[in-house]
Amino acid sequence: MTVRVLLDQSVGVHYGYMAIEPFGAGLTAELLQARGGQRNGLCGATFPGALSFVVGLHTGSVPVRIELHDDAPPPEPDWEDVVEASLTPVEGEPYALTSFGHAEPLDLPTDRSLRARWSAHGMDESHRGGPGEGEQPLDRYLLQLWPAPPAADTVVRWGSEAARYWHGVAERTPPPPTPEERARARIAQEASDRARDEAARRARLEREETDAWGGRPPSDDLRAWGWRARQLAGQDRDLVDAIAGLDPEQQRAVATWAATRACERAGILDRPGLATALADIARGATPAAPWTGFGEAWDALFPAEPDDEDGAGASGPVAAAVATISLGPAAAARTPLAPEAAAIDAVLAAADPHPGTAAAGAVDGLGSGALDRDACFAEALVVVRSLATR
Repeated sequence: MTVRVLLDQSVGVHYGYMAIEPFGAGLTAELLQARGGQRNGLCGATFPGALSFVVGLHTGSVPVRIELHDDAPPPEPDWEDVVEASLTPVEGEPYALTSFGHAEPLDLPTDRSLRARWSAHGMDESHRGGPGEGEQPLDRYLLQLWPAPPAADTVVRWGSEAARYWHGVAERTPPPPTPEERARARIAQEASDRARDEAARRARLEREETDAWGGRPPSDDLRAWGWRARQLAGQDRDLVDAIAGLDPEQQRAVATWAATRACERAGILDRPGLATALADIARGATPAAPWTGFGEAWDALFPAEPDDEDGAGASGPVAAAVATISLGPAAAARTPLAPEAAAIDAVLAAADPHPGTAAAGAVDGLGSGALDRDACFAEALVVVRSLATR
């Protein structure tokens, strides 16, 4: 019979434990339960592809010999405790004898199932105190491996109180989950984690939305009014709710009033084409050009002189100010727009085909050019409430 020695040396142990596992697998915590459901408690084999072992010494070094046989060797009589279990290695993986961070490589065949016989001597003596400094170890261990189909574990010989204790632990410990149970548990845990993360994401978005809408979550209809309504709500939510309580015809009247008031403040009510645009807005029609964009409207209201070099047209600084209108609650702190720019912004917003969006946008545009925004919105609220009582 051929015997190949895979390891024969002192091995450092901690907490009376060592294991054979794929190199770098880091299974220590799981392998501590690998004896669950077995007859023996010295060699845990219920975790696939690994074995865990109990020794008598708590911390220190113990002699360990590992042999690979081509057939089952006869049990040797001088070992007090002998148990057997089966190991089906993970094919192609390098293996090691490990003990809480310490690893000794093993040239273990992984293309077949193996029977493992773990033999121990001196467990009680070592468990009671271990050797003194410079003394020989009190316990020693032999692991014999040979090809064999998987089979239930067994206690071949029982001689120490330590072995009796660990055999009892194995009987009282439930077996660890099977690979299939682990896979199902992992899938369930991943699904639970995704659901938790999604719930947290939704809660965060709801908080952010509530803050952006002035401290109260919007209804679906109000949300559909868009960012101008949200921006106005961040500054005066009561005003937005009052607008939302109007009927569409009244909302259109608010939009027309706000656009007209903004133009009045800017002193541009007498500019050509503006009265026609406001009349179109009042009856819910889309104003004609140049009220199709800010640049076109600006150029029509304030045509540049041939020698104008300061960029007073739509590409100048006033137009840029409109293009950088901020969103959300922080908008309340933004610098007011030039009255002319705010007026054009209010007229364009008032032309929105949705009356609620038009009203909220026009009032927001009116406020964007106000030095005292609170007073501006208070004036708008008076108008809205007067319409609501009609």
